[in-house]
Amino acid sequence: MRFKSVWIAVLLLLCISGFAFAQEKVLLQFKAQKGQAVTYKVEGNFSMEVGGNRINFEMKITQRTQIIEVSPTGEITRESRAEEYEMLVNGQKVPVPEEVLKEKEIEVIKPDGTTVSRKTEGGADSKEERRQSARLSQATDLVFAAHPVGVGDKWSYEFKEDDKKDSVAGVAEYEVVGFEKVKGVDTVKIKTTYGETAEERKLTCTGEVWVEKASGDTVLATFKMDNLPLGVPGAAPSGTLRIERVAGSPLGDTPSGPTTAAAPKKDKTIEEVVKDYEKLEGVFTLYRKKEAGRETLYMEVREDQFDKLLLLQATASTGVGSMVLAAGDPLADIVFKFVRRDEQVLFVVPNLGFGADEKKPIARSVKRSFADAYLDAFKIEAKDEKRKSVLINVTDLFRSDVAQITQVASMATGGQCSIDKEKTVFNTIKVFPTN
Repeated sequence: MRFKSVWIAVLLLLCISGFAFAQEKVLLQFKAQKGQAVTYKVEGNFSMEVGGNRINFEMKITQRTQIIEVSPTGEITRESRAEEYEMLVNGQKVPVPEEVLKEKEIEVIKPDGTTVSRKTEGGADSKEERRQSARLSQATDLVFAAHPVGVGDKWSYEFKEDDKKDSVAGVAEYEVVGFEKVKGVDTVKIKTTYGETAEERKLTCTGEVWVEKASGDTVLATFKMDNLPLGVPGAAPSGTLRIERVAGSPLGDTPSGPTTAAAPKKDKTIEEVVKDYEKLEGVFTLYRKKEAGRETLYMEVREDQFDKLLLLQATASTGVGSMVLAAGDPLADIVFKFVRRDEQVLFVVPNLGFGADEKKPIARSVKRSFADAYLDAFKIEAKDEKRKSVLINVTDLFRSDVAQITQVASMATGGQCSIDKEKTVFNTIKVFPTN
């Protein structure tokens, strides 16, 4: 009888435990408050073959999403745009078109994540470009189940072809694989599998997404993607994508704990940042410091120097044993300007080669086809209110391939040349009052 009592107690305990586990379910929905802002860091690594050559490219994007409106029925209107965008092809930074940084996407979604409407302003507005963007979003966005879900629960969603939303036919399958705390936030971990069903080159995507329980927002996500729609004829790019929420939440401070960015610290002055640096005064004042074998170079830019055309000249100080590239040869003459945008300074090469009458419709087409190029973006490190100037770190600019020397060197040597930043140094720095 005693053994029987023990077994009954054990069975009862198991039943209670099983019942408690079964109750660990949550109804996932997108929730937000008007005015909240969220910042995400997006990193992608992709590769493809074009003409028998392997091309690798990386992208790093800082995206800011603002909650514009929340309707009584829970529909959320959100506006997203890239604050920073960097693209590297085979390890070399390439210009980012101005249109990309001006572009913003306005999307209305239901609480379950289905799209009500989507439109793009200020940037790409061709049907094909909008369709490509929608296909990528469709592969990585989540559509939640209509009922509470727990570990092991699965559901699916079938996307329909819809020209108004630029969506394509596809099927997404989801499965809850756990409840975890990520970056101090209570999340639901979801495994996703997506595939298009009607495209000639069908985009496929698998991944894991950690969504905030309280808001349904993505805290962290990793994806593996094939047949990316990047508009390259005959190519089938594939690679990985990582998305991380770095500041904010659609609900602000949630029951999981504060997720908004910490109160900003008092900005440092230029003098505080460069107090141990050598000062070199000229049209642009430079600050130089060498420490532990590494050199740092800051540049001070006044407000009246923004948006003015400047000239950067680059010449070869040594040759490579070829008549194609000898000491003193010019490498590049770059007309550029510094442009202030929020807490960044952009290095912009304007389109000076092609133009059209601004009063005629073709002017818009020319501007989009021959856009200004963004060669670099610098974070503002410090400010001086009296001098009305800002400080930026230009160390990597002068150790990069901004003058495209790799193209000339590759042609001169008959091989594939590249720049190694770790072995690139400043031999001499001179400044002049008027040039």
